[in-house]
Amino acid sequence: VTAYVAQPAFQGADGTGLAGVIASSGIYDVGAYPRNPNQDAYFGTDESLYAERSPLSGVTRSTLPLLLIHAELDPPPFGQQIETLREALVEAGRPPRVVRLAGHNHLSGIYSIGTADTAMSGAILDFIGTA
Repeated sequence: VTAYVAQPAFQGADGTGLAGVIASSGIYDVGAYPRNPNQDAYFGTDESLYAERSPLSGVTRSTLPLLLIHAELDPPPFGQQIETLREALVEAGRPPRVVRLAGHNHLSGIYSIGTADTAMSGAILDFIGTA
């Protein structure tokens, strides 16, 4: 979602078809993330293009409401990515709503949707109600 919103053709709320952005444990600054096959599949193998393909700068220019979610037990690079995005948004004058899922890992927050654990689903429902 952040890569979609970051594209120049979709800046601002007009034309995106989106009412808000929920970013959960993603890669926002491609060059700062440890290189891996999944990253190559999304952003290509040419590291000289990573800066322009990174969602970071485009997301900070977007006017869409944002919810950033990260899991306590995410691999450290994901935590660094969410913090980089949060800092960039604060610097751009758009401090985001940030939710940290205590006791969750990279996938368990998503898997908890529809269960008695409402840490993630509650945050999303709250965001949707106010976005």
